[in-house]
Amino acid sequence: MKMTAAIIRNLLLLGSVSVLAAGCGGGSSNNSGNNNNGGKTSPITIQPMFGTISSQYNIALTATTTSGNATQIVWSATEGTFSPPTGATTTYVPDPAITTYNNKVTVTASLNGKSASIPIMVNFAPSSTFSTSGGMAIDSNGNLYLSDQCSIRKVDLPGNVTTIAGSGGSCTDADGNGTQAGFLNTAGIAIDNNGNLYVTESSGTIRKLTPSGSTWTVSTIAGKSNVNGYTDGDGAQAQFNAPRGIAIDKSGNLYVADAGNSVIRKLTPSGSSWTVSTIAGSSGVQGSADGPGNQATFKFTANSSGGYMTIDNSGNLYITDDGGTIRKLTQSGSAWTVSTLAGAVFDGLSFGITADSKGNLYVGDLVGIHKATLSGSTWKVNDITLPNMPASEMWNHTPTGLVMDGNGNLFAFENVSLSTGRTSWVIAITPPNNMMALIAGSAYGYYYYGSQDGTAEPRQ
Repeated sequence: MKMTAAIIRNLLLLGSVSVLAAGCGGGSSNNSGNNNNGGKTSPITIQPMFGTISSQYNIALTATTTSGNATQIVWSATEGTFSPPTGATTTYVPDPAITTYNNKVTVTASLNGKSASIPIMVNFAPSSTFSTSGGMAIDSNGNLYLSDQCSIRKVDLPGNVTTIAGSGGSCTDADGNGTQAGFLNTAGIAIDNNGNLYVTESSGTIRKLTPSGSTWTVSTIAGKSNVNGYTDGDGAQAQFNAPRGIAIDKSGNLYVADAGNSVIRKLTPSGSSWTVSTIAGSSGVQGSADGPGNQATFKFTANSSGGYMTIDNSGNLYITDDGGTIRKLTQSGSAWTVSTLAGAVFDGLSFGITADSKGNLYVGDLVGIHKATLSGSTWKVNDITLPNMPASEMWNHTPTGLVMDGNGNLFAFENVSLSTGRTSWVIAITPPNNMMALIAGSAYGYYYYGSQDGTAEPRQ
């Protein structure tokens, strides 16, 4: 993999970790930031729980303690220095002589005979690659699922990538198990409460992935491959035209932005069958009219960037539309009403969208990722700035997949294009300071696409 140490500098903040103290008369046993001693919990906690940087960048660290004075904490490391060497907060400064990839440094905070340690990887080099960014879903354990052109990829934390269905080197419409199945240009992806995945394909189908142990079985639940059209009905009788965004409600109903038809479709399960209906928009009619059901119109088409979708805790749907607007679908009985969010205006090419537990929206466009917060009847939009990404690199991203976990960590699946090259990657943006970290995929600045499974953990 071609990359330079200078560009791999991203810090991953995945929350704090309380570590276990060393026992009396015995040494400390470190294991991925945990010191084990018969279940006794150390009074020291370090944030973040691990780091990834290049030798030209530093990491700010914080230690807290429930026993003693945190200002007396002493910092040490197998390589590098600290500024200052004591105190509750410090900055770890790598040894600039480190030029090799995946150099593991152990950082330790000590106080009154107790200690906590974390690993920091200097010149971090992930081995996984993606063909192109698509949709992204997240399960209750924090695993990410990505639609990657002709395959579905799973990313755990801190970044092990596996292909669970399809093959990056072969694009087919075959149902079946795991890599024996095939996909044709996947787009959106959603996950239900039972861990089943649902994927839209621009070839005109909706696919389901059902897990059984480590095996995933792929089936087609609606539409016909390479038959683009517009027909409501059951299963294969229904037709779609380049379906894109997909969301699922608490009852297991699916919602799809049928981009080529400029409408929103609903898939209702009935046993093993699915019934497709249209809940908003009018096929073949583009526009920005708000209103009930088929009186509303959407601008997105098969060849545009809009049509990404999310759902909030109340069952409201939000869809990115062309022109940088967000459309909201609200249900009353069996009827749906479409409105345009006042004040929520983004770049003309908007992509992924997700909602947090408080109803805030996160939207990606070519100039970055933005947070939209409702204030009265108007939405206020604020840019999400990434302090550890230079401003000169904050352009020409296409964040097509956005999800948030229960801890407020925002994940983005992006295509990235600079004058020096192109790549696809998964990044994490972590509160409270929006620090950005590379989770999986190729690092900045080179043409590097593919379907290679691998890990963002350093290869020893």
